[in-house]
Amino acid sequence: NWAALSGGNIAAYDSYTNDTWTSGANTNVTQNGTVTAGTTNSLRFNAAEDVSLTLSGTNVIESGGILIGSGVGAHTTVITGGTITTASNRELVINQYNEAGLLQIGSNIQLGGTDAVLTKAGEGSLLLSGNNTFGGSSSNTVNVLGGTLQVGSDTALGTGNVTVQLTNPGSTLDLNGHSISLANLNSYNIATGQTAGVDQGLGG
Repeated sequence: NWAALSGGNIAAYDSYTNDTWTSGANTNVTQNGTVTAGTTNSLRFNAAEDVSLTLSGTNVIESGGILIGSGVGAHTTVITGGTITTASNRELVINQYNEAGLLQIGSNIQLGGTDAVLTKAGEGSLLLSGNNTFGGSSSNTVNVLGGTLQVGSDTALGTGNVTVQLTNPGSTLDLNGHSISLANLNSYNIATGQTAGVDQGLGG
């Protein structure tokens, strides 16, 4: 769950809106669905089943928060189509806490402003395969706080120079053989999907 402040104490948030996008609401996705140019404050997935959310147009996650709970279990969560952005050039934080299943985001993630970075938290695996921009067309910043970030396209980490911060032991960048132009890499662990050669798939 997301956390909420209640009576001066931090408690689990419990006022979700199931499968409906509304500005200021926190949407709990429980089943396959389609959204066109939607706006919501945050997204949460915790249903124990394969779920695919298909977007079209530009879709705004106001707070910049996406949460995948461990309740999903051995199932795949997919977000595809359209564009994802945040309000006021906020950072997009993808909290993937389901270690038993993969989160796939094929939607294009477009974050404007020099401070609008992408952060992946949680020990689960995240696969990005869209045409993405994090913080500008020429400079992109990606933080991996835990788990594995898998690259599914040459533009998954942006189209310009990319700075990747692997900030904790166990944080992994899996290039999957794709060509990425890395301007900076602070690394604990790089996986290429190959048995040898960590420069596999590293573009100029």
